[in-house]
Amino acid sequence: MSLFIIVPHLSTTPSHAVARKFQQPTGINRYKRNKPALPTPPWPHVLDLSLADPSFAVYILIGMDEVDKILLNGLRKGQHGTPMAQNTVFGWVLLGNATNLQRQPKSITTLHCDTQLTERVNKFWELEGLRPRKHYTPEELTCEQLLDDTTERANDGRYIVRLPLKKSVPICESRSIAVRALLRMEKRFATDKQLYRDYCKFMEELVDLGHMELAGAVTDDAYYMPHHAVVKHSSATTKLRVAFNASMKKTSSGNSLNDALMVGPQLERDLFSILVRFRTHRYGLIADIEKIVTYGVASASHLAVKSLHRAALDVGDAYKGVAGVFTRDFYMDDLLTGSDSMHGLITLQKDVAFVLSRSGFELRKWATNCQPLRERIPHVSKQVLHLLAEGNKIRTLGSVWHTDKDLLSIAVNLQELPDQITKRAFLSDSSKTFDLLG
Repeated sequence: MSLFIIVPHLSTTPSHAVARKFQQPTGINRYKRNKPALPTPPWPHVLDLSLADPSFAVYILIGMDEVDKILLNGLRKGQHGTPMAQNTVFGWVLLGNATNLQRQPKSITTLHCDTQLTERVNKFWELEGLRPRKHYTPEELTCEQLLDDTTERANDGRYIVRLPLKKSVPICESRSIAVRALLRMEKRFATDKQLYRDYCKFMEELVDLGHMELAGAVTDDAYYMPHHAVVKHSSATTKLRVAFNASMKKTSSGNSLNDALMVGPQLERDLFSILVRFRTHRYGLIADIEKIVTYGVASASHLAVKSLHRAALDVGDAYKGVAGVFTRDFYMDDLLTGSDSMHGLITLQKDVAFVLSRSGFELRKWATNCQPLRERIPHVSKQVLHLLAEGNKIRTLGSVWHTDKDLLSIAVNLQELPDQITKRAFLSDSSKTFDLLG
């Protein structure tokens, strides 16, 4: 299957409160035993009704999205200043004003469920634990075997990998959806000329790098992938990226490209191990691979890491010393490695860059705490305007590396403290702190 993209001309309510009727033995109400009885005011329009709770106490707060499940026909109104009576599955309930009651409620208890905060806290604690050893599923084994059998190497050294498609998931027509996505982007271009120029420049770079070429005649045997702009103002180099929406399901078959792709197993090491090993070196070295992944494609991560591992197998005897860097010190396209000597670091940087360049991988955004190497690293990409981003701070995998002092710090962006510090406020702020090393 071919992948085509259509480009511009290049120049609730908190947890549902479901009503339930509490069944209790006749003559016993343990919830009312310690409640002081409210006086019974003269409300003639409700005297003959069977109230759900004659003591007028509120036991449950029901969301408006559930009210239709409990209301029945029947509504009574009295004089001004008296409550209305509404028939429900529990019996008649009172609502509205009750100005002639002698006793007013002293307190109101509410429950607020913040599911987003719960998810953040769960993720926060998951980062603190070691990932259990995972065995491959049958689909992951099939994906691995397919890539081992079909991966080829072009004359220029690049690896040609096949998309791991499932045989039982059809995709069919997809061009109309891609065209509509492009039209939406063109509306943004009409109001943001700089975005249009950056978008076209990004696409032109994909053409120049050989990552994209003009499509031929329209065909149903190809998948046309929608795409959109993602602007990241904190990026050291590229402020704009083009994300490809391979999850768009509105093809004629009802499936997306990602539905038809096997994701593959996770091959890279976990972040904790990579960062801990990075700190064991006297001299550190970081970089990333330019445009290694098609953002938005489910199998892109696995294909990229699999290609790096294949490069490790094909390094040759002269560069066996750096083969382990490709399988041990990369997290996706980010390289974090180092050496205990300046000479070792200089040799490592030169060998890794050379071996990867033979496979079509271009390393960029180099940074190191070794001053002699910092002065020798060439600008391997035209997009890199300077060696270090934000002065002497390099952001890598959620952390900030101060290369001059050789310190790692955490980027924190907390909101102003509320007037009252509550447990919820504390948990909300602490869960926003990404401290992978604990």
